[in-house]
Amino acid sequence: MCEFISWIKTEDGDLVYMTDKDLETSRGRRLVRDSGRSEDVLGHGFLKQYMDLDGDTSYDENEVDLQCETLKDLPVALRKVFATKASVKKNFGTMMEKFIDDGILCRIASNTSLPSHIREAVIDALVNSNGDMDGIETKKLSPKYKKIVDVSQSDADVDDED
Repeated sequence: MCEFISWIKTEDGDLVYMTDKDLETSRGRRLVRDSGRSEDVLGHGFLKQYMDLDGDTSYDENEVDLQCETLKDLPVALRKVFATKASVKKNFGTMMEKFIDDGILCRIASNTSLPSHIREAVIDALVNSNGDMDGIETKKLSPKYKKIVDVSQSDADVDDED
């Protein structure tokens, strides 16, 4: 499985990656419906289909695993998309809520090498999807987000006791 975030660098040097806006087009919705597995929207195969690149080999496939890597590992153009919480949520909020496994999101939210605004956008996605926040590292999070995680984890502990 490809990682969040995956992209293609074209022969012209352009970066192509999926955003919520792409998934909301009629083509994006059709490809999501036809893909069969929701996590496929993260991958290069889905991206190649969306961009009509199947069979074209004049590009490079790339990915950065935000569970353990940093923004420094991203091309500058992609770093800009991750520059603010609003931008992360605008470009990837729905994708995170609907197509990325809670465990992966928890590991991204726990990656203290990432700026807190990215981790907080991921926590927002987990809240919006009623996702499990078990094990999220709260170091370097704002007090508001530490509380959200702590409450979620204490609720999970109560559920485990039942």
